[in-house]
Amino acid sequence: MNNYVPLLAAIVSMTLAYYYGQRTKIKDRVIDYSKENVKDIWSPLYHELRAIFIQTLPEEKKQREDLLDSFFSKYLSSNTQIYKLDDEELLETFYDLSDKYRGFKNTRDNKLWEEFMHSFKNDFYRKLIAMRGAPKITARGRRTVIGLLIG
Repeated sequence: MNNYVPLLAAIVSMTLAYYYGQRTKIKDRVIDYSKENVKDIWSPLYHELRAIFIQTLPEEKKQREDLLDSFFSKYLSSNTQIYKLDDEELLETFYDLSDKYRGFKNTRDNKLWEEFMHSFKNDFYRKLIAMRGAPKITARGRRTVIGLLIG
């Protein structure tokens, strides 16, 4: 029996090393995926939304519409990576908003525009911000920092 103790210890050591190595690889993949998500998806999306809401005044409706046209055409295209946001509720909100925006574009009804902008700010934009803890836009249009992206 004493002859098997070193062999048993070696097997247990190898098993633990393998298990620890697999966990480390999984953690590394999750971190890489998160960094890619922030760099390739979230950050450009956030900056486009920031341009729509902060860099245009409410009375600059045409400029805001042009930015929204560009935004939706980019993120509704076949090669978009918006699915990597990995939040089903946020994606559903995005697709619902695209339908609302298309409805506004077809009718040019101011009531639909107001409903769309309200939903866009209060549903999609705020959910996106809450998802990553980035600067928020307050009711007056000013930003407040509520957290960091990734350390």
